[in-house]
Amino acid sequence: MKNSAISIRYGKLKHIEALLSKWVKMHESFCNYSTKDSLYWYNERASISTLAGAVWKCSEFSLEEYRTIKKYRKGSWSGRADLWFTWRKREYYVETKQTWISLSKKSNVSTATGRINKALQNAIKEAAYIEKEEGQALGLVFVIPYIRSTESDHMDSRLKILIEQVEKVNYEIMAYTFPTTCRLLESDNYIYPGVVLVGRTK
Repeated sequence: MKNSAISIRYGKLKHIEALLSKWVKMHESFCNYSTKDSLYWYNERASISTLAGAVWKCSEFSLEEYRTIKKYRKGSWSGRADLWFTWRKREYYVETKQTWISLSKKSNVSTATGRINKALQNAIKEAAYIEKEEGQALGLVFVIPYIRSTESDHMDSRLKILIEQVEKVNYEIMAYTFPTTCRLLESDNYIYPGVVLVGRTK
């Protein structure tokens, strides 16, 4: 199994591949910088900041957690959006979710597809609420796998199962990275080997 991969299923998002590549490289670079820490095992806000950082490093613009108007049918209300960014003269309005997937024996990794699909559907729905004159609504989900330290010998095989489940998700863009230097990153008797990102437009 590869340490990282990118998949684009929707031709109109092919240009996003360069952003996903930068996102992957940022995770890998940070793991090389600090083998006892990562960018991916914190909360959703931290995950958003890493993606926003990748946008800026590609000489584009991004804004996180900003105040906006949200609309649904005939109603509207003041709220916050997770992320806005520009990419190749396009604008994307983003809502994100983060889900944690256990790879341990007692967990059923085969249910991951349903969990990720549900999170992605919610992200897309919320992204569509953001007020926009033009631009594209985009839902993203950060998937953080973890496994008991005592089961580390089975981690690679369980990661393979997870990616097989991710491939069944109704995504348009997907990227993952399990950096070699952070593959055995441990906290409180659990190992956090990396992160998967899936996304879909409205």
